Amino acid sequence: MPEVLHIFFRFSYDHDLAWCIHAVSPAEIDFHFSVLQPITNHQCFATGITKLKQVTGKIQCDLQHYLVAMIAGAALPGIVRAVHSLVEF
Repeated sequence: MPEVLHIFFRFSYDHDLAWCIHAVSPAEIDFHFSVLQPITNHQCFATGITKLKQVTGKIQCDLQHYLVAMIAGAALPGIVRAVHSLVEF
């Protein structure tokens, strides 16, 4: 049986991220991630995230840390609240 934490990270990557990309636009999401300041111990996404081929659990975790901030102001407030509550769950 897979670990529960892995399942939550995978769900977030598969669904939450897809909803955000659909709500905003792939180009805008990539732009927001590409202009992030590098932070120690967090993945830097200089080319964006929509073209990622292989994603590890660490990258999924880092995406969760950034996701709500990346869509705030670009997506509808209801979408931001929904994604925020799923990430905080």
